[in-house]
Amino acid sequence: MRTASSEYLQEEARNRGARPRVKAVLYPFDLDFGLAPGSGEFIHTAYGGEPGKLVVVEGYFTTASWTSPLLHTFSPYLNLVAAFWEDQAGQMEATVSLRAAANAGEVSGASYLPLSQGGEYALLPYFQVMVEFRESQRHWTVDAAEDADAFTAYAVDQAPDAGYESYSPEGEFPGYLANLSFEGRLSLPEGEILDPGGVRVELARDFSELRAGDQVLLLDNRGGQWLAGAENFYLLGLPWDQKRVALHHGWELPNGQVEWQLVYQGELERLADMGHGWQGEHRVRLESRDWVAARLQTRLGAPTPQGVFGPGRRVTNVRGHR
Repeated sequence: MRTASSEYLQEEARNRGARPRVKAVLYPFDLDFGLAPGSGEFIHTAYGGEPGKLVVVEGYFTTASWTSPLLHTFSPYLNLVAAFWEDQAGQMEATVSLRAAANAGEVSGASYLPLSQGGEYALLPYFQVMVEFRESQRHWTVDAAEDADAFTAYAVDQAPDAGYESYSPEGEFPGYLANLSFEGRLSLPEGEILDPGGVRVELARDFSELRAGDQVLLLDNRGGQWLAGAENFYLLGLPWDQKRVALHHGWELPNGQVEWQLVYQGELERLADMGHGWQGEHRVRLESRDWVAARLQTRLGAPTPQGVFGPGRRVTNVRGHR
């Protein structure tokens, strides 16, 4: 449950002048961020041999990094991004950052923004990714300051005896990031949402059945943006039948900002009643079903047309046994 701010409650309670807002986001879109052998600038790092894996090379380093080449989104409508990764950096702190700009020449002058896992951030057409590994703590003892980067040092408490036994061997660091991925998200223009539709979920009194109603977004299609194959087609990066839609409602706050509340997540099923003709209605219905209900109804281990069982457990119901 998300706690609403005092400004949100104040605006929601107003009888006049309150401006309701709606936002619809389509996702996920796989976003190529350029990690590959020989792609970008590797400093004490290397491609890990599998998609999304970046490793620190052998040896002792206090910092390491990788910077992607300058990249361009495959669709101008992808204006949001979320990053995901598995941190196996050990004693080092790993940071994934992004900088972006509307034009290619402006990217180098933009500042890098550190990303949090799963957080949603604004995305401009041209962007660069940087991954940094940095040692968070250093404990060493040397005769000369210039020797500090040559090795690391640590001490072991010799309890119950007093004192410590210290070591200072040359280090090897096998740290890495795995399954690094960037998920593009497309925020539909609010002015093109003609009707956000209703959201309804029903639950049986004995909790035996979840009945989630389908949700329909009525959208403008005057630009032909929902015609497959068009240059301005919103759903570039097929297949689109497994895309999800997130619907947010909100109120515009007195300071001009909007506090969004997520009210629905669905799985896109079809584009229906598409109209884009002379003297006709230029509209389309974006139909989806509740995502949680769709997942609960997904069959695990269903066989392929050739009779090969897929992954998942097969459950056999034997009467008289529990």
